[in-house]
Amino acid sequence: MSMTFYGERGLVNSIILDMGTDIEKQKKFLKTIKFSDNYEPTWIADTVKVDFIFEPSLSQFGNPSLIIIAEEKFLQRHVIFVEARICSYNDASEKLNVSLLPNSYKGVANKLNIKLALMYRFAKAYNSMKEDSVVEVTNAASKLYHDVARTLKKPSMIKLCIEHFGYNPDFLFVALTNDPMDVIPFKNKKFLPAIGVTSWHTERKSFGLISYAMLEDKNIVDKTKGYYHVAKRNFL
Repeated sequence: MSMTFYGERGLVNSIILDMGTDIEKQKKFLKTIKFSDNYEPTWIADTVKVDFIFEPSLSQFGNPSLIIIAEEKFLQRHVIFVEARICSYNDASEKLNVSLLPNSYKGVANKLNIKLALMYRFAKAYNSMKEDSVVEVTNAASKLYHDVARTLKKPSMIKLCIEHFGYNPDFLFVALTNDPMDVIPFKNKKFLPAIGVTSWHTERKSFGLISYAMLEDKNIVDKTKGYYHVAKRNFL
């Protein structure tokens, strides 16, 4: 039996399958991510367990390509949202205005920097969740993001999030792109994650980028064999 993965989601699936249950390779994946301001998470070395959720539906917050849950030996959980594209970060993103927000959300919800922003907004709403729904405060959404308040109310998805994330986890937001190895993430201010000037200045270390070239360079995937090899050949 053979399995061939295709498209952006197929590339993501192939990378995870090729890493398998190798915790050292999973940790190497996390260490390879380039975070803003050269931030290097110190908790990765203490990670003892890594789980994956593929393309969950978070309702009005969108469908991330992948969610990685890394758990330390002290039970602290780190939740990494990953959004994948087959082109460069800038080419996949929406040009922002001086407020680091889009002029309109109409027709741009699938742009990479908008998707990262929606994951960030989900995380904020999740950590202030009350009762059985993840809901943004209407006034805050309008003021901070110039957008309507977004919600997730599906009980089964909220249960899944709580089971995997726990309460008050550390959230991170990562773009998986076709940029070169030497890419400097978020260098062009016009294409930053669309979370507004104030939020970017205070929380930019939570955003990172990893590319297919970086994964190949670190031997996390093999471009000559495995599921990734076939997915890359068919789509990249």
